[in-house]
Amino acid sequence: MSETVVTIYFCGTGENRDKPDNIVPHSWSVTGGSRVWLNEGVGNCQHYILKSEKILKKVGKGKGSSEKSFGRLHKTVFDNLSGIGSQDTIINTLQWLWMEYYRPDKPKFSTINLCGWSRGAVACIMLAHAIEEAGFRRLIPALEVNIFAIDPVPGATNDFGGGGSFETTGRSGTPDSLSKCVANYQAVLAENVGGAIGPAFRNVSPDFSGDRRGGPSKTEFPLPGAHSTVAKFGPGNPVGLLALSLCHRFLLSHGSEILAPRVMTEAEELEKYAEILIKHGGFKTKGIFHKKRSSKNGMLP
Repeated sequence: MSETVVTIYFCGTGENRDKPDNIVPHSWSVTGGSRVWLNEGVGNCQHYILKSEKILKKVGKGKGSSEKSFGRLHKTVFDNLSGIGSQDTIINTLQWLWMEYYRPDKPKFSTINLCGWSRGAVACIMLAHAIEEAGFRRLIPALEVNIFAIDPVPGATNDFGGGGSFETTGRSGTPDSLSKCVANYQAVLAENVGGAIGPAFRNVSPDFSGDRRGGPSKTEFPLPGAHSTVAKFGPGNPVGLLALSLCHRFLLSHGSEILAPRVMTEAEELEKYAEILIKHGGFKTKGIFHKKRSSKNGMLP
């Protein structure tokens, strides 16, 4: 794998590296190279997330940051419900990118591939805004950020808003738009969460409003199933298997090294999609066949 390619993963809410049947942690585990980074999901209750935004705010106020600050970590069920900690994963990743950029033993990277599920997918969108705001594209004019988003859902309550400057919070942009540094965006969207919980699982479809090459390549694949259906794979879940194939093809096409790719041929993907459509009735029987939104694009190859 070229050392000019960085691959970054964001787990979804409650998700972590110990869930190998989920697309994001599985893909991280089979990604080769030394420039690979994984963010644990907020509220995963297994792996800590450093509260970096609190440290930034204290420094920004001129108060400095004590050693105790570095012991403040996210690891509670409340984080699962509120999404608090998502912004910290963005700050932590941005810091890692700076460390990689200034490493004397490696070439400067020119491609950043991002992949995430749920709030982790939204974090990919927001990290791209932070990358632009931090000035990476000015330092690397040929920089390309590519995003594969698996049902990007910010949640009814989330950690992607809030005030404060970029310097003191690391916050920049909105989930509803794509940064100028984004070159390619693909998303798998779960169609079938409705009823009372539907609004909490509304996914985003970010627009591009910038000056870079007339905008990025953007494709969305609406698939039957619930929020977790598109994020997990296994023999009995054709939706997840198709999402996994689309994800690995995307990452491979942009330079990431997937050591054990689960990529179907285009003919096999179409057959899998036909299998999914046949199972529409099954989704409806389970009470989740209620379209929450229509996608703008979304066609299989």
